[in-house]
Amino acid sequence: MANYNPRLAKINRSYTVPEIADLYGAHKNTVNNWLRLGLEDCGAGRPRLVLGRVLRDFLDERRRKNKRPCLPGQIYCVACRTPVFPKNSRACLEVSEYGRARIIGQCPLCFHKIHRCVSLGIKSAWIGDLQLTGTKG
Repeated sequence: MANYNPRLAKINRSYTVPEIADLYGAHKNTVNNWLRLGLEDCGAGRPRLVLGRVLRDFLDERRRKNKRPCLPGQIYCVACRTPVFPKNSRACLEVSEYGRARIIGQCPLCFHKIHRCVSLGIKSAWIGDLQLTGTKG
């Protein structure tokens, strides 16, 4: 699924299906599918008009529904599309400037390298049961 930025739609404007498709770089059939999935138009007339506020709320809700937040100790695996605990609960911590760091581990499902950017100031929010090895910095 493409990640469409809801803030591109102006809230005080009405859009036709081709205008929405141009705005987001999507095909008009994608926009028609959104209308079938619950995007409300202004009425039964032609051309179909969608209020910018309604379009923005629809795309915000779709984005919110697809989020998968990580628990402490988890890292999101892009290949598996799910938060996972690193293999053997081991990860490497790379410290950078300004109190930021990056945790690097291995996905136990697909064995890809997984990364998570974290703040060293709020360690309790992300550390969980991780065993940090090979700290760099």
